Amino acid sequence: MYTILRFGDGRRAEGLILSASADCIRVILRRQGDTAELRRVFGEWVFSDGSSVELESMVVGDHMQLLPYGVETAESAWAAN
Repeated sequence: MYTILRFGDGRRAEGLILSASADCIRVILRRQGDTAELRRVFGEWVFSDGSSVELESMVVGDHMQLLPYGVETAESAWAAN
């Protein structure tokens, strides 16, 4: 699932959601090649570095090709979308 995260300071980041539960989401952010974790704390999502974050959008569909996702393949996965 594709997502756009919006941080408290206004920055936006594109990512792929790898797994999700009611209180935890694991994502891989575009051009970073490593996973990050979002946790729900008192009803708000917090990024792994402690900054607040919102899930601005989430897109699900057959047009998304999820390739094995590592530093080497990340650019080809993003280019396909």
